[in-house]
Amino acid sequence: MQKIIFDFGGVLLSQSRKEIIINKLDKNNAYNTELNNLLCSDFIKDVARGNHSEEKLYSEINKMINIKNLQEIREVFRKSCEIDILILNFLSELKRQYDIFLISDSLPSYTSFIREKYGHIFEKMFFSNELGCRKSDGLFETIIFKESDVFENSVYVDDKKEFVITPSKYGAKVINLKKNNDLINTFYREKLLTESSYTRLNRVRAGLSPSIPDEHTPQDV
Repeated sequence: MQKIIFDFGGVLLSQSRKEIIINKLDKNNAYNTELNNLLCSDFIKDVARGNHSEEKLYSEINKMINIKNLQEIREVFRKSCEIDILILNFLSELKRQYDIFLISDSLPSYTSFIREKYGHIFEKMFFSNELGCRKSDGLFETIIFKESDVFENSVYVDDKKEFVITPSKYGAKVINLKKNNDLINTFYREKLLTESSYTRLNRVRAGLSPSIPDEHTPQDV
């Protein structure tokens, strides 16, 4: 295998972005249901296709919760994409052996944050809002049209079973990460992590520094 291709939200994040956003914006739980409905709506799916601007999204939220500074809403969306230190170390360990790619259904604020903060980790990144479609309506096919060999010699990881079908059809070994499955242990069982990488990651998990300092391994978030 030469490439590891990840979904983002359901695989690399430890908490649901939707939950983070609702909890941060609606501290008093006054608009919980309305926010949840908006973040599951056809409108938000269109934002993820790039059909609406992020300002339009924030304006819709502002109709429910009067936050005068829309930048505050934007920062909540962006910060919901922060990867914890253990997973950052995991990605750094993988980069010793593989090229790391990302394919994600994404909102503009997510995409800009991921590119700015984590762009150095991923060899290539494909986002729905930049390519005009989500996974459910042609994102994989759009990527394959641009790069026909993207799934060759690769492992594709996604938490949704329906989204591993197309990558598998085009040559990827697929991992459908079940809820509560440990990503690091899964990779170790699949022999995608070396023994030394696994040992270093377990030291990080235990709150220790990796036993062998490495220039690729982040020491803080």
